[in-house]
Amino acid sequence: MAKFKTILKYIATFLVGATIAIYFEDSFHHIVRQLYSSLTYNKISFRMPKLDLYFTFLEFAYSFGLFLTLLLFLFVGQTKRQKLLNSILTLIFMTITLLLFCYFDANIKLIECTACDDGTRIMEYSDLNYTKILIITLLISLIPCIWTKISNNRKAKRLDILKAST
Repeated sequence: MAKFKTILKYIATFLVGATIAIYFEDSFHHIVRQLYSSLTYNKISFRMPKLDLYFTFLEFAYSFGLFLTLLLFLFVGQTKRQKLLNSILTLIFMTITLLLFCYFDANIKLIECTACDDGTRIMEYSDLNYTKILIITLLISLIPCIWTKISNNRKAKRLDILKAST
């Protein structure tokens, strides 16, 4: 029965994460476009498409749902202090990764532009791969939690070895 509850908890977490991603996706796209513009001193700008039909990408929702599920799994066995510290570090890693990715990718797009007027580039909304940006950001932000999980597993193995030797 306990395994069934655990499985239900993971499924619910995945569904909540996917739902949050669906509602957050448009805001995330706007944030990324703003970062591309501001990190290049407005040398990159975005043109509103003539027909603005936009459908939510399932990969975006799946990736955020999977991220929250993995985060929940990695939090198992951690103390409250470790969970709090890892949550803060995850947010910091997420922010830094998003900023660095947008900075370098925007500057690469400026460098590779051969038809730019005075070093400025006008892009379409669809020229950016938002799902790729999100997935890279989420994967790198899991590093503190993975590190803590590995560290806790090593400590547990050492304690088992010590108990077995005495």
